[in-house]
Amino acid sequence: MLIIALITALLASTNALPHPQTTGGGSPPPFPPNTTISYYQGSVTDNHCYMSVGSGIVLLEVCTVLKWSGVRIPHLPGNDCSFTVYHGSNTCDTLSGEVTTWQIPAAGNGSVCVDAGVTDGGLREKASGVWACR
Repeated sequence: MLIIALITALLASTNALPHPQTTGGGSPPPFPPNTTISYYQGSVTDNHCYMSVGSGIVLLEVCTVLKWSGVRIPHLPGNDCSFTVYHGSNTCDTLSGEVTTWQIPAAGNGSVCVDAGVTDGGLREKASGVWACR
């Protein structure tokens, strides 16, 4: 009986909270909040990734652990972006090793292959990355 009263009180209090208002129109956010990336194993040379092993989502300006040799990131029309890899770190810190940034210009419909350098699935080799747009 007490549980039913608690649930009823909780539901009544959430209905009293303000709800987001839709204003219509408005401008879209300046950058997409995420993009789909592809993962690759094997060699990564001259912007070529070999042997696709999957795909996933990377969030804008969020550190992502990398467990692959390469990551392919698409060009986004109207958005100049970059992908920074922190070699030797799973937490995007600059103290653990080398930092490399790849530019992903707004022009073009292709993608950029980024060398993450992880050949053992992240067991001993570490890397992480941050996708950013300006």
